[in-house]
Amino acid sequence: MNDKAKKDPLSVRSSKVAKAPAKSKTPIIPIGHSRLSDTIKQGERIYQLMVDAVRDYAIFMLDPNGHVASWNQGAQRIKGYTADEIIGQHFSVFYPAEGSSRSRLVRANSKRKESGCEKTAQFSGPA
Repeated sequence: MNDKAKKDPLSVRSSKVAKAPAKSKTPIIPIGHSRLSDTIKQGERIYQLMVDAVRDYAIFMLDPNGHVASWNQGAQRIKGYTADEIIGQHFSVFYPAEGSSRSRLVRANSKRKESGCEKTAQFSGPA
């Protein structure tokens, strides 16, 4: 049985295992003051401008401990906090505490509405 690939001059298949190229030391060049460093910095600026321009979506970043590290205009519009107010705050501020008076009131009123009761409770405590 003839193997046409073996006879094809464009075939790169080899019957022997190719030897690894001789090891040459690759120079380590710091990029601190190079064009690559400038390109990366420019890309970061463009990315930040793009994220800041988004108004229809809340885009923010949390640090490993759950604190808000960045905040865009969409997040401000949707969540109501300015960047100065929220950066550094823990993300739990977005969620009411389960035991808070307001969340208990909301649950109680929804149960009353489901049961057909027209009377609802009013909240008079702190937000």
